[in-house]
Amino acid sequence: MNTLAAVLKILFYSGLIAAQWLVVELILRWYYELGPLSSLPSTIINSVLLTLLLLKIRNCVVVACMVLFVGFFSIVQIANVAHFGYWINPAGLWLLFEKFHQVFSVIASTSFNQAWLSLILIVIVLFSLLHILMLRKQIKTKSQLLTWLFVIGFWANPVYMLFNKAQDTGRKPFITDSLLTVSYASFSYFISNTLPNELFNKSKIADYQRKRPLINNAGLSDNIILVLGESLSSNYMSAFGFEQNTTPYLNQAA
Repeated sequence: MNTLAAVLKILFYSGLIAAQWLVVELILRWYYELGPLSSLPSTIINSVLLTLLLLKIRNCVVVACMVLFVGFFSIVQIANVAHFGYWINPAGLWLLFEKFHQVFSVIASTSFNQAWLSLILIVIVLFSLLHILMLRKQIKTKSQLLTWLFVIGFWANPVYMLFNKAQDTGRKPFITDSLLTVSYASFSYFISNTLPNELFNKSKIADYQRKRPLINNAGLSDNIILVLGESLSSNYMSAFGFEQNTTPYLNQAA
Protein backbone atom coordinates (compact mmCIF):
# COMPACT_ATOMS: atom_id res chain seq x y z
CA MET A 1 0.00 0.00 0.00
CA ASN A 2 2.83 2.37 0.88
CA THR A 3 4.56 1.59 -2.42
CA LEU A 4 1.42 2.34 -4.41
CA ALA A 5 0.91 5.60 -2.52
CA ALA A 6 4.53 6.62 -3.23
CA VAL A 7 4.11 5.87 -6.95
CA LEU A 8 0.87 7.83 -7.15
CA LYS A 9 2.47 10.70 -5.27
CA ILE A 10 5.42 11.03 -7.62
CA LEU A 11 3.17 10.66 -10.67
CA PHE A 12 0.97 13.45 -9.31
CA TYR A 13 3.99 15.70 -8.79
CA SER A 14 5.28 14.93 -12.28
CA GLY A 15 1.91 15.67 -13.84
CA LEU A 16 1.65 18.92 -11.90
CA ILE A 17 5.00 20.21 -13.17
CA ALA A 18 4.32 18.98 -16.71
CA ALA A 19 0.98 20.82 -16.65
CA GLN A 20 2.78 24.08 -15.84
CA TRP A 21 5.17 23.57 -18.77
CA LEU A 22 2.27 22.71 -21.06
CA VAL A 23 0.44 25.90 -20.09
CA VAL A 24 3.56 27.92 -20.94
CA GLU A 25 3.87 26.13 -24.28
CA LEU A 26 0.23 26.67 -25.28
CA ILE A 27 0.12 30.34 -24.21
CA LEU A 28 3.40 31.02 -26.04
CA ARG A 29 2.02 29.48 -29.22
CA TRP A 30 -1.32 31.28 -28.98
CA TYR A 31 0.06 34.75 -28.22
CA TYR A 32 2.89 34.70 -30.77
CA GLU A 33 0.90 32.73 -33.37
CA LEU A 34 3.37 29.85 -33.65
CA GLY A 35 0.71 27.39 -34.71
CA PRO A 36 -0.21 24.04 -33.14
CA LEU A 37 2.16 21.43 -31.78
CA SER A 38 3.08 18.55 -34.05
CA SER A 39 2.15 16.08 -31.31
CA LEU A 40 0.45 17.11 -28.09
CA PRO A 41 0.53 13.60 -26.50
CA SER A 42 4.29 13.23 -27.03
CA THR A 43 4.85 16.70 -25.57
CA ILE A 44 2.93 15.75 -22.43
CA ILE A 45 4.73 12.39 -22.12
CA ASN A 46 8.16 13.99 -22.54
CA SER A 47 7.39 16.64 -19.92
CA VAL A 48 6.11 14.08 -17.41
CA LEU A 49 9.06 11.75 -18.05
CA LEU A 50 11.62 14.55 -17.61
CA THR A 51 10.00 15.69 -14.37
CA LEU A 52 9.82 12.11 -13.11
CA LEU A 53 13.53 11.63 -13.78
CA LEU A 54 14.49 14.89 -12.09
CA LEU A 55 12.54 13.82 -9.00
CA LYS A 56 13.99 10.29 -8.85
CA ILE A 57 17.63 10.89 -9.85
CA ARG A 58 19.93 10.59 -6.84
CA ASN A 59 22.84 12.75 -7.99
CA CYS A 60 22.13 16.36 -7.08
CA VAL A 61 24.78 17.74 -9.46
CA VAL A 62 23.09 16.09 -12.45
CA VAL A 63 19.73 17.48 -11.36
CA ALA A 64 21.17 20.97 -10.87
CA CYS A 65 22.80 20.89 -14.32
CA MET A 66 19.53 19.79 -15.93
CA VAL A 67 17.55 22.46 -14.08
CA LEU A 68 20.01 25.08 -15.33
CA PHE A 69 19.76 23.63 -18.84
CA VAL A 70 15.96 23.82 -18.91
CA GLY A 71 15.95 27.25 -17.30
CA PHE A 72 18.55 28.71 -19.65
CA PHE A 73 16.95 27.37 -22.83
CA SER A 74 13.48 28.38 -21.69
CA ILE A 75 14.62 31.96 -21.18
CA VAL A 76 16.50 32.06 -24.50
CA GLN A 77 13.73 30.39 -26.53
CA ILE A 78 10.90 32.50 -25.09
CA ALA A 79 12.89 35.71 -25.54
CA ASN A 80 13.83 34.71 -29.10
CA VAL A 81 10.21 33.96 -29.98
CA ALA A 82 9.10 37.29 -28.49
CA HIS A 83 11.73 39.18 -30.52
CA PHE A 84 11.99 37.23 -33.79
CA GLY A 85 8.89 35.02 -33.84
CA TYR A 86 10.66 31.61 -34.02
CA TRP A 87 12.90 29.24 -32.04
CA ILE A 88 16.61 29.98 -31.78
CA ASN A 89 18.88 27.77 -33.92
CA PRO A 90 22.44 26.51 -33.21
CA ALA A 91 23.99 29.40 -35.15
CA GLY A 92 21.99 31.79 -33.01
CA LEU A 93 23.28 30.05 -29.88
CA TRP A 94 26.87 30.60 -31.02
CA LEU A 95 26.11 34.25 -31.72
CA LEU A 96 24.55 34.52 -28.28
CA PHE A 97 27.72 33.24 -26.61
CA GLU A 98 30.08 35.19 -28.88
CA LYS A 99 28.25 38.51 -28.60
CA PHE A 100 26.36 37.84 -25.39
CA HIS A 101 26.06 41.40 -24.15
CA GLN A 102 24.87 42.89 -27.43
CA VAL A 103 22.51 40.07 -28.41
CA PHE A 104 20.96 39.53 -24.99
CA SER A 105 20.45 43.25 -24.39
CA VAL A 106 18.53 43.57 -27.68
CA ILE A 107 16.42 40.45 -27.10
CA ALA A 108 15.78 41.26 -23.45
CA SER A 109 14.79 44.86 -24.12
CA THR A 110 12.23 43.77 -26.70
CA SER A 111 10.78 40.78 -24.89
CA PHE A 112 10.61 42.40 -21.45
CA ASN A 113 9.61 45.93 -22.35
CA GLN A 114 7.27 45.30 -25.28
CA ALA A 115 6.05 41.75 -24.64
CA TRP A 116 5.25 41.52 -20.94
CA LEU A 117 3.80 38.05 -21.41
CA SER A 118 7.23 36.59 -22.14
CA LEU A 119 8.43 37.67 -18.70
CA ILE A 120 5.42 36.00 -17.06
CA LEU A 121 6.04 32.76 -18.95
CA ILE A 122 9.71 32.77 -17.94
CA VAL A 123 8.72 33.27 -14.31
CA ILE A 124 6.33 30.30 -14.52
CA VAL A 125 9.07 28.06 -15.92
CA LEU A 126 11.57 29.15 -13.28
CA PHE A 127 8.96 28.62 -10.56
CA SER A 128 8.26 25.11 -11.84
CA LEU A 129 11.99 24.29 -11.72
CA LEU A 130 12.22 25.62 -8.19
CA HIS A 131 9.14 23.55 -7.39
CA ILE A 132 10.96 20.43 -8.60
CA LEU A 133 13.89 21.11 -6.26
CA MET A 134 11.49 21.57 -3.35
CA LEU A 135 9.54 18.39 -4.17
CA ARG A 136 12.76 16.35 -4.28
CA LYS A 137 12.98 16.72 -0.50
CA GLN A 138 9.71 14.79 -0.17
CA ILE A 139 10.89 11.90 -2.36
CA LYS A 140 12.63 9.45 -0.02
CA THR A 141 13.86 6.84 -2.50
CA LYS A 142 16.08 7.95 -5.36
CA SER A 143 17.97 5.85 -7.89
CA GLN A 144 21.63 5.98 -8.86
CA LEU A 145 20.87 3.73 -11.83
CA LEU A 146 18.47 6.35 -13.17
CA THR A 147 21.26 8.91 -12.84
CA TRP A 148 23.58 6.94 -15.12
CA LEU A 149 20.83 6.08 -17.58
CA PHE A 150 19.81 9.73 -17.78
CA VAL A 151 23.37 10.99 -18.33
CA ILE A 152 24.06 8.37 -21.00
CA GLY A 153 20.73 9.02 -22.72
CA PHE A 154 21.20 12.79 -22.63
CA TRP A 155 24.65 12.72 -24.26
CA ALA A 156 23.95 9.84 -26.65
CA ASN A 157 22.45 12.02 -29.38
CA PRO A 158 25.16 14.74 -29.42
CA VAL A 159 27.90 12.08 -29.51
CA TYR A 160 26.11 10.20 -32.29
CA MET A 161 25.76 13.41 -34.32
CA LEU A 162 29.44 14.21 -33.73
CA PHE A 163 30.46 11.10 -35.65
CA ASN A 164 27.55 11.05 -38.08
CA LYS A 165 27.53 14.39 -39.90
CA ALA A 166 24.64 13.26 -42.10
CA GLN A 167 22.39 13.54 -39.06
CA ASP A 168 21.45 17.23 -38.90
CA THR A 169 18.41 17.17 -36.62
CA GLY A 170 18.29 20.50 -34.79
CA ARG A 171 20.11 22.52 -37.44
CA LYS A 172 16.83 24.15 -38.46
CA PRO A 173 14.32 23.91 -35.59
CA PHE A 174 10.73 23.13 -36.54
CA ILE A 175 8.24 25.64 -35.20
CA THR A 176 5.73 22.82 -34.60
CA ASP A 177 8.06 21.08 -32.10
CA SER A 178 7.77 21.79 -28.40
CA LEU A 179 10.12 24.07 -26.48
CA LEU A 180 11.84 21.15 -24.76
CA THR A 181 12.22 19.15 -27.99
CA VAL A 182 13.62 22.10 -29.94
CA SER A 183 15.99 23.05 -27.13
CA TYR A 184 17.48 19.57 -26.89
CA ALA A 185 17.75 19.16 -30.68
CA SER A 186 19.42 22.56 -31.10
CA PHE A 187 21.76 21.84 -28.19
CA SER A 188 22.75 18.50 -29.74
CA TYR A 189 23.57 20.07 -33.10
CA PHE A 190 25.35 22.97 -31.41
CA ILE A 191 27.62 20.65 -29.40
CA SER A 192 28.32 18.22 -32.24
CA ASN A 193 28.64 20.60 -35.21
CA THR A 194 28.43 24.34 -34.57
CA LEU A 195 30.84 24.50 -31.64
CA PRO A 196 33.62 22.35 -33.22
CA ASN A 197 33.29 24.21 -36.53
CA GLU A 198 33.61 27.60 -34.88
CA LEU A 199 36.37 26.70 -32.42
CA PHE A 200 38.54 24.67 -34.80
CA ASN A 201 37.55 26.35 -38.09
CA LYS A 202 36.28 23.11 -39.61
CA SER A 203 33.58 24.60 -41.78
CA LYS A 204 33.12 22.77 -45.10
CA ILE A 205 32.22 26.01 -46.87
CA ALA A 206 35.20 27.21 -48.91
CA ASP A 207 36.25 30.86 -48.83
CA TYR A 208 34.60 32.78 -51.65
CA GLN A 209 36.96 34.07 -54.32
CA ARG A 210 35.66 36.57 -56.83
CA LYS A 211 37.17 37.81 -60.02
CA ARG A 212 38.51 41.30 -60.45
CA PRO A 213 35.59 43.62 -61.29
CA LEU A 214 35.28 44.96 -64.79
CA ILE A 215 35.83 48.68 -65.28
CA ASN A 216 33.36 50.42 -67.55
CA ASN A 217 34.20 53.58 -69.41
CA ALA A 218 32.48 56.68 -68.13
CA GLY A 219 29.20 57.41 -69.83
CA LEU A 220 28.63 53.94 -71.23
CA SER A 221 26.33 52.83 -68.38
CA ASP A 222 24.06 54.37 -65.79
CA ASN A 223 24.69 54.03 -62.08
CA ILE A 224 22.64 51.32 -60.37
CA ILE A 225 21.83 51.72 -56.67
CA LEU A 226 20.69 48.56 -54.91
CA VAL A 227 18.95 49.11 -51.57
CA LEU A 228 18.74 46.07 -49.27
CA GLY A 229 16.74 45.81 -46.08
CA GLU A 230 17.18 42.78 -43.81
CA SER A 231 13.76 41.39 -42.79
CA LEU A 232 12.11 44.34 -44.54
CA SER A 233 8.63 43.86 -45.97
CA SER A 234 7.14 46.01 -48.73
CA ASN A 235 3.80 45.71 -46.90
CA TYR A 236 5.07 48.32 -44.42
CA MET A 237 6.79 50.69 -46.85
CA SER A 238 5.03 53.92 -47.81
CA ALA A 239 6.88 53.77 -51.16
CA PHE A 240 4.71 50.76 -51.96
CA GLY A 241 1.42 52.13 -50.63
CA PHE A 242 1.61 51.76 -46.83
CA GLU A 243 -0.52 54.49 -45.21
CA GLN A 244 2.18 55.71 -42.77
CA ASN A 245 5.19 57.61 -44.08
CA THR A 246 7.81 54.96 -43.21
CA THR A 247 10.16 55.48 -46.19
CA PRO A 248 10.23 59.24 -46.95
CA TYR A 249 13.59 59.22 -48.76
CA LEU A 250 12.70 56.22 -50.89
CA ASN A 251 9.45 58.00 -51.77
CA GLN A 252 11.46 60.90 -53.17
CA ALA A 253 13.78 58.62 -55.12
CA ALA A 254 10.87 56.62 -56.53
